Amino acid sequence: MRRGHARAGGYSLVELMVAAPIMALAFGLFLGATSAAQEMRQVQRENSAVAEEARIVLERMRNESWSEIYALYNSVPSDDPGGAGTAPGSTFSIAGLAPPGGAIGDPVGQVIMPAYHHPSLGWQLREDRTNDLLGLPRDLSGDEDIDTYDHASDYTVLPIVVRINWQGAYGPRELVVHTVMTEYRR
Repeated sequence: MRRGHARAGGYSLVELMVAAPIMALAFGLFLGATSAAQEMRQVQRENSAVAEEARIVLERMRNESWSEIYALYNSVPSDDPGGAGTAPGSTFSIAGLAPPGGAIGDPVGQVIMPAYHHPSLGWQLREDRTNDLLGLPRDLSGDEDIDTYDHASDYTVLPIVVRINWQGAYGPRELVVHTVMTEYRR
């Protein structure tokens, strides 16, 4: 009786030539998935930090005296309630983030309200201007009339947008939060 020869241990050259590219492809796919997961973690960290800062800005605004919100968060330092340049203003920075084309520490956030610069009267809170971002025109004073007056001292509704633009780890990014604040009356 003839007995078959038992196969010697190891792999043949042909088997190695077939297995090597398959293993290289699998390793490449693993590295790609790992890299993509790392990128997603970085994007999620940025998103969380930016969303949290937008929430903080809006909470700070809600904690202010209703009659002073516009003056505190507009772009005009001369009307700041505590004196010129004492209010937070309309721009803010977020630690560790830079605006596209800017440096870390430069403002990345902006508070946008229905402000209009009148050529002879200066900055005004106006309800008659068209602004789709803020949902204008809109009655800001609660008198059921959309007029051409400055409502910086008698607004009861205040549409606000917090816009944050930053240079993310993988390119320019933007977050826009829309809200409407109203005066609480008993």
